Amino acid sequence: TPNDHFRFVQWSDGVKTATREITVVENVTLTAEFEAINFTVTVNCNAEQGSVTGGGTVQEGSTVTLKATPNDHFRFVQWSDGVKTATRQVTVNSNITLTAEFEAIMFTVTVSCEAEQGSVIGGGTFQEGSTVTLKATPNDHFRFVQWSDGVKTATREITVVENVTLTAEFEAINFTVTVNCNAEQGSVTGGGTVQEGSTVTLKATPNDHFRFVQWSDGVKTATRQVTVNSNITLTAEFEAIMFTVTVSCEAEQGSVIGGGTFQEGSTVTLKATPNDHFRFVQWSDGVKTATRQVTVNSNITLTAEFEAIMFTVTVSCEAEQGSVTGGGTFQEGSTVTLTATPKDHFRFVQWSDGEKNAERTVTVTEDITLTAEFEAIMFTVTVEWNAAMGSVIGAGTFQEGTVIELTASAIGGFSFFQWSDGNTDNPRTITVEGDLSLTAIFVQDKPTTLDQTTSEVSVKKVMRDGHILIIRNDDAYDLTGRKQ
Repeated sequence: TPNDHFRFVQWSDGVKTATREITVVENVTLTAEFEAINFTVTVNCNAEQGSVTGGGTVQEGSTVTLKATPNDHFRFVQWSDGVKTATRQVTVNSNITLTAEFEAIMFTVTVSCEAEQGSVIGGGTFQEGSTVTLKATPNDHFRFVQWSDGVKTATREITVVENVTLTAEFEAINFTVTVNCNAEQGSVTGGGTVQEGSTVTLKATPNDHFRFVQWSDGVKTATRQVTVNSNITLTAEFEAIMFTVTVSCEAEQGSVIGGGTFQEGSTVTLKATPNDHFRFVQWSDGVKTATRQVTVNSNITLTAEFEAIMFTVTVSCEAEQGSVTGGGTFQEGSTVTLTATPKDHFRFVQWSDGEKNAERTVTVTEDITLTAEFEAIMFTVTVEWNAAMGSVIGAGTFQEGTVIELTASAIGGFSFFQWSDGNTDNPRTITVEGDLSLTAIFVQDKPTTLDQTTSEVSVKKVMRDGHILIIRNDDAYDLTGRKQ
């Protein structure tokens, strides 16, 4: 059985029947012979117009690339089966014959001009690559200038490679009247290109703040007429209108700049600069801006007015805590001493700007507001005790001079003996003058018989091995009340 695009030829023993029967009487070896199915692809074209590739004998089912290439100045149109792709692929299942069709590339040359100025020849439709002669002829009193593509030759040849549109440009034979001036000073009119013999009106107009003097040929009339028989060049001459600006001030207070001689309409910057510790107030015309601009339309005289710079130093504090001195009004640059004095039981902390010296000096360069900050002088009264024997109330942190009361309370079976500094008052009144640390000493009560209840308790202090002991009814206690 042949595969696609092949056909059976014969068996190797010459039998041409693809399906056959054999009687087996010995070992047999046979080979089936196949061959490819081929077709012919034929491509044609007009050799003067182009060329084609891709024809030949190919196996059935093959894909063949055909290509049509136009010669110069021709273009591909289509294959004879209507396909418009110059390079294409075809699958070969039969003999194929195709012809590539080409056509000449044609372009249009269009030439034109203003009919009253001249005429042109040479336009038409031509094959790509053709050489065409164009000619522009001016009418009387005109001359050829150029073609619209900038070529200045009236008769020219062009090679046609695209559509071309060209216009011949002509101009009248004229003379030029040129009028000039300094554009910053004025303007002139009347210049231009005019026909020979024409009469032209020239006018010189000064800009604001300028005046006309004369034309460059000496004529002093701003508006004049000239007859044009050749090219003419004239310049209008102007001059500026000038004024004086005078500025002044008190030299010990400041300085001024900006005076001088200026053209009318000029914008001049005046500046008044105060000396140290002075400030500008106003100009003599009431303007309060130190740096200002004036438009000069006449002579100007102005005086800058200055005054000393004064600032206020304001100092304050909480009146119940202390007092401050040194505030007031001072000229800029002054050195002022400020003092903060605390009242009893208070101390100075700092000024509101962080300065910690109670007495200080400040240089006055602006308004200053400062507050002296004081704080109460606080001390801590600390009391310790044996919690198994009793308790104490009244300790804590207090302002200097505060009167406090400490009270020691013993629990059952114990009694308050004394404070560690020997004081036996309970409650005890203390005026706080500094940090204080005390210990409340409790002792254990000694059991008594009925005949002892009214007897006096014997208490005394002794020194033993470098330690103070309390002897009570023959029992010894340390200062915390612990029995020894």
